[in-house]
Amino acid sequence: SRLRHPVDFAHLVVWRTLGLPRQSLTEIRMVCRALQPGVRVFEWGLGASTIWYTRRLSGEWHGVDHDPGWCDYVTARVDPSRVHLRCVPFQPAPRYLPEAEPYITAPLAVGGQFDVLIIDGRFRRRCLDVAMRVVSPGGLVLLCEAHRPYYQCGIAKHGGRMLQTSH
Repeated sequence: SRLRHPVDFAHLVVWRTLGLPRQSLTEIRMVCRALQPGVRVFEWGLGASTIWYTRRLSGEWHGVDHDPGWCDYVTARVDPSRVHLRCVPFQPAPRYLPEAEPYITAPLAVGGQFDVLIIDGRFRRRCLDVAMRVVSPGGLVLLCEAHRPYYQCGIAKHGGRMLQTSH
Protein backbone atom coordinates (compact mmCIF):
# COMPACT_ATOMS: atom_id res chain seq x y z
CA SER A 1 0.00 0.00 0.00
CA ARG A 2 1.02 3.60 -0.50
CA LEU A 3 2.71 5.43 2.35
CA ARG A 4 0.68 8.55 3.11
CA HIS A 5 2.66 10.13 5.90
CA PRO A 6 6.25 10.18 7.22
CA VAL A 7 5.02 8.30 10.30
CA ASP A 8 3.94 5.46 7.97
CA PHE A 9 7.48 5.29 6.61
CA ALA A 10 8.99 5.26 10.11
CA HIS A 11 6.53 2.55 11.14
CA LEU A 12 7.48 0.44 8.12
CA VAL A 13 11.22 0.79 8.83
CA VAL A 14 10.80 -0.21 12.49
CA TRP A 15 8.57 -3.19 11.68
CA ARG A 16 10.93 -4.41 8.94
CA THR A 17 13.94 -3.97 11.21
CA LEU A 18 12.25 -6.03 13.91
CA GLY A 19 10.98 -8.50 11.33
CA LEU A 20 7.36 -8.06 12.42
CA PRO A 21 4.23 -8.24 10.25
CA ARG A 22 3.00 -4.80 9.17
CA GLN A 23 0.15 -4.81 11.66
CA SER A 24 -0.40 -3.05 14.94
CA LEU A 25 1.16 -4.61 18.02
CA THR A 26 -2.37 -5.22 19.31
CA GLU A 27 -3.21 -7.26 16.19
CA ILE A 28 0.07 -9.17 16.36
CA ARG A 29 -0.51 -10.05 20.03
CA MET A 30 -4.11 -11.04 19.31
CA VAL A 31 -3.13 -13.44 16.53
CA CYS A 32 -0.16 -14.85 18.47
CA ARG A 33 -2.40 -15.59 21.48
CA ALA A 34 -4.83 -17.37 19.16
CA LEU A 35 -2.08 -19.58 17.67
CA GLN A 36 -2.52 -22.31 20.29
CA PRO A 37 -1.37 -25.88 19.58
CA GLY A 38 -3.65 -27.57 17.07
CA VAL A 39 -5.23 -24.32 15.86
CA ARG A 40 -6.66 -24.14 12.31
CA VAL A 41 -6.15 -20.85 10.49
CA PHE A 42 -7.45 -19.55 7.18
CA GLU A 43 -6.15 -16.38 5.53
CA TRP A 44 -7.32 -14.43 2.50
CA GLY A 45 -4.49 -12.37 1.03
CA LEU A 46 -1.05 -13.79 1.73
CA GLY A 47 1.72 -11.55 2.96
CA ALA A 48 4.90 -11.29 4.93
CA SER A 49 2.76 -11.88 8.01
CA THR A 50 1.87 -15.32 6.61
CA ILE A 51 5.54 -16.24 6.69
CA TRP A 52 6.08 -14.71 10.15
CA TYR A 53 3.02 -16.26 11.84
CA THR A 54 3.45 -19.72 10.33
CA ARG A 55 6.93 -19.95 11.83
CA ARG A 56 5.25 -19.72 15.25
CA LEU A 57 2.47 -22.15 14.45
CA SER A 58 2.00 -25.68 15.73
CA GLY A 59 -1.26 -26.17 13.92
CA GLU A 60 -2.58 -25.93 10.39
CA TRP A 61 -2.59 -22.81 8.18
CA HIS A 62 -4.53 -22.46 4.94
CA GLY A 63 -4.47 -19.42 2.71
CA VAL A 64 -5.39 -18.09 -0.69
CA ASP A 65 -4.15 -15.25 -2.88
CA HIS A 66 -5.02 -13.94 -6.34
CA ASP A 67 -1.47 -13.11 -7.48
CA PRO A 68 0.45 -16.18 -8.78
CA GLY A 69 3.90 -14.59 -8.40
CA TRP A 70 3.25 -13.48 -4.83
CA CYS A 71 1.72 -16.84 -3.95
CA ASP A 72 4.85 -18.59 -5.26
CA TYR A 73 7.07 -16.22 -3.25
CA VAL A 74 5.23 -16.91 0.03
CA THR A 75 4.86 -20.66 -0.64
CA ALA A 76 8.63 -21.01 -1.06
CA ARG A 77 9.15 -19.57 2.44
CA VAL A 78 6.78 -21.70 4.52
CA ASP A 79 6.67 -25.28 5.78
CA PRO A 80 4.47 -27.24 3.32
CA SER A 81 3.69 -29.89 5.93
CA ARG A 82 1.64 -27.38 7.97
CA VAL A 83 0.98 -24.51 5.58
CA HIS A 84 -1.32 -25.05 2.62
CA LEU A 85 -1.53 -22.15 0.19
CA ARG A 86 -3.26 -21.86 -3.13
CA CYS A 87 -3.66 -19.29 -5.83
CA VAL A 88 -6.94 -18.36 -7.50
CA PRO A 89 -5.84 -15.93 -10.21
CA PHE A 90 -8.06 -13.06 -11.29
CA GLN A 91 -7.45 -9.46 -12.25
CA PRO A 92 -8.11 -7.13 -9.31
CA ALA A 93 -11.18 -4.97 -9.82
CA PRO A 94 -13.13 -2.59 -7.61
CA ARG A 95 -16.31 -4.65 -7.97
CA TYR A 96 -17.14 -8.32 -7.52
CA LEU A 97 -15.95 -10.67 -10.27
CA PRO A 98 -17.55 -14.11 -10.76
CA GLU A 99 -14.09 -15.61 -11.39
CA ALA A 100 -13.15 -14.58 -7.84
CA GLU A 101 -15.79 -16.86 -6.28
CA PRO A 102 -13.35 -19.79 -5.71
CA TYR A 103 -11.07 -17.29 -3.91
CA ILE A 104 -13.91 -16.02 -1.70
CA THR A 105 -15.22 -19.51 -0.88
CA ALA A 106 -11.81 -21.18 -0.51
CA PRO A 107 -12.36 -22.15 3.18
CA LEU A 108 -15.47 -24.09 2.16
CA ALA A 109 -13.35 -26.12 -0.26
CA VAL A 110 -10.87 -26.91 2.55
CA GLY A 111 -13.73 -27.96 4.81
CA GLY A 112 -14.36 -27.83 8.53
CA GLN A 113 -14.20 -24.94 10.94
CA PHE A 114 -11.34 -22.57 11.60
CA ASP A 115 -10.20 -21.10 14.90
CA VAL A 116 -8.69 -18.00 13.29
CA LEU A 117 -9.65 -16.33 10.02
CA ILE A 118 -7.66 -13.39 8.69
CA ILE A 119 -9.25 -11.30 5.95
CA ASP A 120 -6.55 -9.17 4.34
CA GLY A 121 -7.20 -9.65 0.65
CA ARG A 122 -9.73 -8.79 -2.03
CA PHE A 123 -13.54 -8.70 -1.64
CA ARG A 124 -13.32 -8.50 2.14
CA ARG A 125 -17.03 -8.08 2.82
CA ARG A 126 -17.82 -11.24 0.85
CA CYS A 127 -14.96 -13.06 2.59
CA LEU A 128 -16.42 -11.93 5.92
CA ASP A 129 -19.71 -13.62 5.02
CA VAL A 130 -17.85 -16.90 4.38
CA ALA A 131 -15.71 -16.48 7.50
CA MET A 132 -18.81 -16.25 9.67
CA ARG A 133 -19.97 -19.59 8.26
CA VAL A 134 -16.74 -21.43 9.10
CA VAL A 135 -15.45 -19.80 12.29
CA SER A 136 -15.39 -22.17 15.26
CA PRO A 137 -17.27 -21.23 18.44
CA GLY A 138 -15.10 -18.71 20.27
CA GLY A 139 -12.94 -18.25 17.17
CA LEU A 140 -11.32 -15.04 15.97
CA VAL A 141 -12.12 -13.25 12.71
CA LEU A 142 -9.65 -10.47 11.95
CA LEU A 143 -10.88 -8.08 9.27
CA CYS A 144 -7.91 -5.93 8.35
CA GLU A 145 -8.64 -2.22 8.04
CA ALA A 146 -12.08 -2.77 9.58
CA HIS A 147 -12.23 0.90 10.58
CA ARG A 148 -13.06 1.86 6.98
CA PRO A 149 -16.71 2.91 6.62
CA TYR A 150 -17.13 0.52 3.69
CA TYR A 151 -16.80 -2.49 6.00
CA GLN A 152 -19.17 -1.34 8.74
CA CYS A 153 -22.29 -2.81 7.13
CA GLY A 154 -20.57 -6.23 6.91
CA ILE A 155 -19.52 -6.06 10.55
CA ALA A 156 -23.00 -4.99 11.66
CA LYS A 157 -24.63 -7.70 9.54
CA HIS A 158 -22.90 -10.35 11.62
CA GLY A 159 -23.32 -8.61 14.97
CA GLY A 160 -19.59 -8.21 15.19
CA ARG A 161 -17.71 -5.98 17.49
CA MET A 162 -14.68 -4.12 16.35
CA LEU A 163 -11.59 -3.79 18.45
CA GLN A 164 -9.98 -0.54 17.38
CA THR A 165 -6.27 -0.88 16.80
CA SER A 166 -3.72 1.59 15.53
CA HIS A 167 -0.48 1.17 13.65
